[in-house]
Amino acid sequence: MAEVLLNSKRFISIKWKAFFFTSLLLSVIFVIFVISSNFFLDKLFRDQRIDTNHRYVEQIDAIVDKTANDLELMSSVFPYIEGMGKALASKDVNAVRTAFNLYRFHLGLNAAVVLTATDEPLLWMGEPNIPPNFIQEFRENWKPLWTVTCFDICNLYLAAPLPMGEGMEDGTLILGASLSDVLASFENISRANVGVSVKRDDHVDVDDRYLSQWHSQLVAVTHSEMYSPLIRKAATLFSRELLVRGIIYRYKDRSYHLLLKPLKGAAFPRQGELIIVEDVTSQQETLASIRQNGLIFLSLGLVFSEFILLATLWGPLNRLRQIT
Repeated sequence: MAEVLLNSKRFISIKWKAFFFTSLLLSVIFVIFVISSNFFLDKLFRDQRIDTNHRYVEQIDAIVDKTANDLELMSSVFPYIEGMGKALASKDVNAVRTAFNLYRFHLGLNAAVVLTATDEPLLWMGEPNIPPNFIQEFRENWKPLWTVTCFDICNLYLAAPLPMGEGMEDGTLILGASLSDVLASFENISRANVGVSVKRDDHVDVDDRYLSQWHSQLVAVTHSEMYSPLIRKAATLFSRELLVRGIIYRYKDRSYHLLLKPLKGAAFPRQGELIIVEDVTSQQETLASIRQNGLIFLSLGLVFSEFILLATLWGPLNRLRQIT
């Protein structure tokens, strides 16, 4: 009797050992599958963000290029504004201003400068902040040239040759347009919002738009009431280097992807930078839901597999016991 009881205990020990090691193997496979699934989900999200970031940067660059091309087109028709040719030939400041004022509101400009070949100003409209060496660079080739400068706002300036009249040397025409329209156009064609910050090391006129840890001034933001506080808060938590690579930031129960990129054509030292902000809450919730559902189904599959394994091993091992 004692021998039968000993064999029975030995059989039960062998059966549970077989079940344990087989279950352990299934559990390891389960853990590996969960980890790999999460890894590939995160990689897919990161790859999508990289593609989206490239697309956004290309869109903004294309809008900036289009703005420069529009200014170049305006410069080509500028001498043909009604009364402008005669005003330029006579170098009549009042006549130039009068002719230009008839069309300025239709051109969407916030600055315009007309200089003669001897740098005599015939028109100075708005408050242009033209880089000191910009005109000199333009006059080296006398071909249309554009640049972006950022102070209180960011402007795109284009310099182009201006025919002053028969027998006269060409003058210089400089047209300026605000990049606020660029930001608005970008928002219209994408789901993202964008801000512009300007590098500055001085601490003059510091206000709540100054991002002290980035040494930058926030000069423009689409939907500023919502996104300006978000960017200012992110600037206190993350370095510029992190935003260059792109980060996910949780703010007021929403998830946002933030990316920092140089503004195309921006002139040093006050270089403009783009801060692209996209609400990715729905994407993050979708990933979390996929992970949760996957974990639930995999856990149920593991439990079901354990039952199948136990049922599969029980019969053969019982018969093995009877034989032995």
